Amino acid sequence: MKAKNGKCGVFVALTAALLVTAALITSCPAEVVTVYRDGYQPPEGMGYLMINAPGFTGERTVLPSAGTWVSYDLSIQQYSQLSGGTPVGGAITKSPVTNLQLPINLAPGYYTLTVMAKTSVGDAAQGLSSGFQISAGTGTQVSVTLKPLPYTTATGIGSFVYSINFNSLPATAEMTISALVDGATSTYATPQAVSEGITTTVPLTPGSYIVFVEATVNDKTASITEIVNIHQNLTSSVNFDFNGGYFVAYINGINTTFTPDDVRPIMTKSTGTPAVNENTTITLSFAVGASEIITITNEDKFDTITWYCGGTSGSVSGGTFTITANAGPFIDLVIYPVTVVGKTATGAHSTSFKVSIIN
Repeated sequence: MKAKNGKCGVFVALTAALLVTAALITSCPAEVVTVYRDGYQPPEGMGYLMINAPGFTGERTVLPSAGTWVSYDLSIQQYSQLSGGTPVGGAITKSPVTNLQLPINLAPGYYTLTVMAKTSVGDAAQGLSSGFQISAGTGTQVSVTLKPLPYTTATGIGSFVYSINFNSLPATAEMTISALVDGATSTYATPQAVSEGITTTVPLTPGSYIVFVEATVNDKTASITEIVNIHQNLTSSVNFDFNGGYFVAYINGINTTFTPDDVRPIMTKSTGTPAVNENTTITLSFAVGASEIITITNEDKFDTITWYCGGTSGSVSGGTFTITANAGPFIDLVIYPVTVVGKTATGAHSTSFKVSIIN
């Protein structure tokens, strides 16, 4: 009997312990811990924004390189819906922001983001995102493409940096910088002597410019025409490189790291392979006076079109250009660089090719 009663006592004790444990479990809810994949946990009920501002991209027309951004001003506006909505409250501003990689906590909703990038001398580039959604407990990565400030809103100046290489030729050269848009001004509006091997900075008001460099060796000349776009607090750079084989002028090492919708002139020619691409060489016979007609196929994209060749600076305009060997300016057995410039309300863009005159 005692053994039996002992077993019953053990069972009673165990049962009581289990009941107490169960009571504790039901009276204290379990803590739920959310672990976020990127290691960041926003405040309860909030989501967060992560910003990516891609670097500049570009094509041939000389445009400013991305600056060394020292800080950013952010403006985050909430809307009633993802697209076509109305603003909700005032914009959230953050300035200065030195690290775009840090999360920004936001209440759930629909937003757009404006980023102003600054160099050491001030505002330089701006970008606006498309609409995006913030959801509670998650992060949203938003990409904003930065573009230089428009000429029309610029209050500061930009810089044109150039160098010249004569490749051991006993050459002298002059440079002319002419404005292509209203309000742009240049200290090189009249020809200025320029020297080899010296990197020179020219301050310019924002706008599009034609840079014309003519080098002379004895009684021979060669020229380079380039279109340079200048934007507030940014630098546009080019190296002018003259080669002496036929005293051919060509462009080398252009720093082209940004383009705002750079629509370049697209060309075809009247004979042979029709496409005339950047750095295409067209060869014509001097003896037979061969000719070629170049046509701009996207002329409707530009307000004006101007052609520059050799010592002829902008004397030909319009959507077609006729090249005739043994007729000015193609009167020597050399290679001529030709640049066509299409001008719009927001700037100027160019495409270049070469014309080789042979016997």
